[in-house]
Amino acid sequence: MSKFIIKAGPYGNEIVLGTITKELYEKYKDDSVALRKRVTTTGEPGDLNEWFDIDDIDHVYGAQVEDADSDTQFLRVIDQDKNEVFNIPLAEDKLVKADINIDIPQKHDHSNAIDLSKKYYFYGLQGEKGEWTNEDEPIEAKSFEPKKLTVHIANMDGMYALYAITYNKKKFNLNCNSPTPKLFDFQVLKGSECE
Repeated sequence: MSKFIIKAGPYGNEIVLGTITKELYEKYKDDSVALRKRVTTTGEPGDLNEWFDIDDIDHVYGAQVEDADSDTQFLRVIDQDKNEVFNIPLAEDKLVKADINIDIPQKHDHSNAIDLSKKYYFYGLQGEKGEWTNEDEPIEAKSFEPKKLTVHIANMDGMYALYAITYNKKKFNLNCNSPTPKLFDFQVLKGSECE
């Protein structure tokens, strides 16, 4: 048996979705500077928490997946001797062409699964540079076969993140060691049916 490591990157995101009150929406909707300051420091009672804790809807951490061919994002497989045995762009069309199974759970795409049309909510994203990998728990197999690989991708309000893989019916979460934060995006939003 050989051991195989998945590496995905070099860019990824930590993304949260969380419900907020109408009052908090009104307070921050036109002041992105105050919103960023508020969600990046310790909270005041009755106000927003730090951004990564506003996640009662969902919280995902993974490599960014492109919807078309990408020359920056990659999905690689390395064997125990550090030889690259598989390498494709981390783009949905390339995954399909390589016969890799794609799982995009609907629970992460609130536009289809979680009705926020009458709710106020927070969207927080921290973009990072790094590699998302299963190094702590390598795949054990005689050889790597792309058809046995399923990639689990979360759709977080239109941002896609590869957060786990399944190989030969065994699921592996992907982690990133020592990521470098590159950008932040914080928004307060309201559903289409809110007053």
